[in-house]
Amino acid sequence: MGDDPCCPDGGSPRRRSIWPAAGGPERNAVDRDRRKRDGSAGAAQCRPASCGLLRGQGGSGDISHQAADLRRAALWRRGSHPRRGEQVTYLAIVRHGQTEWNRIGVFTGWADEGLTEQGHLDSKTAGMALADTGVQWDTVYVSTLRRSVETATVALAEFGHRPTTHIVDWLINERHVGDLEGARHADLAAMHGADRVAQWRWGFDDRPPLIDVDDPRQAVHRSRHPELGMSIPRGESMSDVMARVRPWLTEAQEAVAASVNVVAFTHGTTFRAIRALVEGVAPKDVHQMQPANGSLAMYQMSNRRLLPAAMAPTTQEER
Repeated sequence: MGDDPCCPDGGSPRRRSIWPAAGGPERNAVDRDRRKRDGSAGAAQCRPASCGLLRGQGGSGDISHQAADLRRAALWRRGSHPRRGEQVTYLAIVRHGQTEWNRIGVFTGWADEGLTEQGHLDSKTAGMALADTGVQWDTVYVSTLRRSVETATVALAEFGHRPTTHIVDWLINERHVGDLEGARHADLAAMHGADRVAQWRWGFDDRPPLIDVDDPRQAVHRSRHPELGMSIPRGESMSDVMARVRPWLTEAQEAVAASVNVVAFTHGTTFRAIRALVEGVAPKDVHQMQPANGSLAMYQMSNRRLLPAAMAPTTQEER
């Protein structure tokens, strides 16, 4: 990343704001700058009424069976696997629920899309799966994007406890898709060919066409991320996203090593980047990870290393 104009360097400021627990009293501080700009509690906050919490309904078909699988995995982990006296702590990552642009096949990136009704169901199912592990989740991370916050709000309503720390961090935002933001995959394939679009979507080092600094879409992103200034990304590859999330992952690993259970509600490309870093996936194989909306991956700490604990299924098309 470095001095590359497409992406912020490793020294860029980080957003470290707090968002309230779902359905609970607003005991934590919310980003005051965002409240001032939006005239509300801010885009990083999603109240139950506006998030459309859905109760008494099942999750999507993609991950509806995860709760039982994770419950069995949790019981196994509580058995003979950990050494006597060893406290097992976990990191979980969740891809947000479906958005309308996911549904119709549009490049979304940093555009601030909310969840569809199916997206709320995806989120509820992920929350049920996390709750059924029996893990007491301590710290919750969300990105600065609405779909991440809405997913977390719905999922946390399924927990039998309230996590003590809620953090917004732009480092786990979706990949910035540059000038492709808002374009339909099918329309781009008709103009540029399916192979080129596939490279933009799944290539490891392939960046999208960079968005112009003065583009109105980029102006919106700058207004929502003032801490980045002109170092805000203009378009990122998978390789760029992996470099961006690495400091966040280091922080999360340190928390888990200190006996803190961490769950992050993130995005498709970020989900793949975190998995690739934790699991040591080769660059040529990263494209094979194509998580469905609401997908979940879970890791446990062992000898200061994160090891897979229970994996969510993946699909052949990431939306």
